[in-house]
Amino acid sequence: MRKLTTDLLRQRILRFAAFSILLTGLLVASATVFSLYREVRGHSEQQAAARVLSQMQTLDQLFSRFDEVARQISSRTQIREALSAFNQGEMTLEALQTFTLPRLMEPLRASEDALGLLRMDQLGQEVVRTGEVPPEAAQRALLAVDDAATLVRGFWEAETGPSYLVASDIRDPEGRLVGRDLILFGMQSLLQWLEAQSESGESLHLIYLPSMQRISAQDLPPLLALRLSEELPNWRGQTQGLYKETDLDRVVFYHTLQEHPDWMLLSQHSHSQLYASTMKILAWPLMVTLLLLAAGVLVTALVMRPLLARLSDAYLRQREAEQQIHQLINFDRLTGLPNWLQLYERLHQKIEQAQPQEKMALLFLNLDRFKAINESLGHQSGDQLLRLVAARLRAFVGQDEALARSGGDEFLFLYPYRGSDAQVEAVAQRLLAAFQMPFELEGREVHMATTLGISLFPRDARSPEDLLKHADTALIRAKEQGRKGFQFYQADMSQSSRERFELEADLRIALEQQSLQIYYQPQVCLASNQIVGVEALIRWPHPEKGMIPPDRFIGLAEENGLIHPLGAWVLRRACEDAARWYQQGYALRVSVNVSARQLNRSAFVSQVAEVLQKTGLPAKYLELELTETYLFENFTRSARVLRRLQQLGVSLALDDFGTGYSSLNYLRRLRLPRLKIDRSFISGLPENREDLVLVSTILAMAQSLGMKVVAEGVETDAQRQCLADLQCHEYQGYFYARPETCAELEARLMRLSERA
Repeated sequence: MRKLTTDLLRQRILRFAAFSILLTGLLVASATVFSLYREVRGHSEQQAAARVLSQMQTLDQLFSRFDEVARQISSRTQIREALSAFNQGEMTLEALQTFTLPRLMEPLRASEDALGLLRMDQLGQEVVRTGEVPPEAAQRALLAVDDAATLVRGFWEAETGPSYLVASDIRDPEGRLVGRDLILFGMQSLLQWLEAQSESGESLHLIYLPSMQRISAQDLPPLLALRLSEELPNWRGQTQGLYKETDLDRVVFYHTLQEHPDWMLLSQHSHSQLYASTMKILAWPLMVTLLLLAAGVLVTALVMRPLLARLSDAYLRQREAEQQIHQLINFDRLTGLPNWLQLYERLHQKIEQAQPQEKMALLFLNLDRFKAINESLGHQSGDQLLRLVAARLRAFVGQDEALARSGGDEFLFLYPYRGSDAQVEAVAQRLLAAFQMPFELEGREVHMATTLGISLFPRDARSPEDLLKHADTALIRAKEQGRKGFQFYQADMSQSSRERFELEADLRIALEQQSLQIYYQPQVCLASNQIVGVEALIRWPHPEKGMIPPDRFIGLAEENGLIHPLGAWVLRRACEDAARWYQQGYALRVSVNVSARQLNRSAFVSQVAEVLQKTGLPAKYLELELTETYLFENFTRSARVLRRLQQLGVSLALDDFGTGYSSLNYLRRLRLPRLKIDRSFISGLPENREDLVLVSTILAMAQSLGMKVVAEGVETDAQRQCLADLQCHEYQGYFYARPETCAELEARLMRLSERA
């Protein structure tokens, strides 16, 4: 019974599909054919109209040829002067005729259509006659026209057929009327042209409007007194433009001649002739449409059967696709954890269903130094590390808790609780402890740490948006306090976050407007007490907040990526200044601090080479100061970058020595020419015994490795003397000079040069 029902359903679906295809095809075909019919029909009418316009222009030219013959005859000087002499009584009529007739016959014979000529004197009396001349009625009609017209045209039915009359004035050079010519032209050549122009199913008519006489190749003799109002219902005596009349069996186009508006050309077409091409064009689309409809029904019957059999499979695949889409929308593809959207919905649901005693903590985790590891080991290794971190964090997720990947190297952990906030602190400590164990990545141990920002419900916020925002704010504060820890959200952090945002925006503007400044602090040789180098230090004179120290914006620039344009600007300006000093005769080494993020960029070495080339500074006068953290986090990559920089001839120095890893093995392998002792070890000299021993040890180690040492933060003469006794090479600090502008440094160098 089930199989029978399924077969019946399939048959009904097939019938419905076939009927739908037929109906849809007929509708589409009808609309297409109707549109095509209108387009082709309009094209046929446009072609016919264009033909009428062309014929009208040709007729104008034919009539203008008659007019030109009349002008030439009337303008002949000798016969005009003879007529003037006759008018003045100086020549007899016989002499005039004898003189004029031979000279008039020449142009008349040149025109194949000229039938005859009648010349009158200035009083309108006949003086010369040759050939066929118009009857007196036609003469009177032409002579009655205003004398101001140079040429007067008319139409007459002569014995030999329809004729064209032209009355042409004869005037002397002063414009006085001497006489008038009446010239009669036959229209046989025009009728022949009309006959040649007529196509099958088309009839051409030339109508003389003043008398409504019609001339046509198919209707001879002419039909007089044609009633255009009956044949052309829409004609209202128009003398300009092309017009069309349409009835059941014909289409008529008519247009008055432009140069001879008394004449109108009428072209009459039968529907069968005019639109024959339309039906030929439409026949093929109609046949193709019918074939396509038949083929569509056949294909439907062949295709729908197996398709219907696969409906159940398609349904299953659709369910699987929906599940995959749900997975993509709500889960992170890399780690398999819920994504930010799912955690947001979970948080929103928890808040709506929260009981009075229920609390929640939202912990925002950010992996420390992940970007450096990702850039050093490659993105594939970074992805694998994120999977390992996600797997380790899953171990801390309870039944009511939620873990999600927010994006990049950030995770979110939702922790419901009912007790005191100390429970949240204990969870944070457990999460930090989970990162103490190294991660096994491609056969090597990778140490990771994390920083947490925590916001609490309902203490800090009662909406998902505010909880997320406050957790992010707390995370930023935790990073500012040294990473590898956690920080609960406090109300004053929002103000700090706003200030941080404003500071970042102002820093971008300062970079665009180049309102930052570079100060230089001299580095002095302890043996000669001469300036041997300077350290470039960036300063930010804010228009509203005054001078902002570097420790407030350098870290911010490293986080948001502004360190790259900022570092490039400092490097270029410092090299420009040092190159100028070098040209002035001051061979000073300029030291520029370089961020680890700058060094991790593959294009950094080529950037340094380009700056040296453009500024013209010899490479040996540029020193780049590097941090211990960068050198020893990824020693292999660091050594490769430093080797390329040394190949350029650039000097390298290890900055703030003693505050980081301080691995003697790495120092020996890197072979850096210079290291700088951090100011924290100098401030206790010479009284602090531990600082004295530590500085002595660093100097002895540097001497054994062939490295020169620069002591930072020397503020007293006792500190300088102690360093000299310990055989330190160079120092810098407030004792000799504070950081000063480029102009102040140049003034100092000039004074020292004058003393020398």
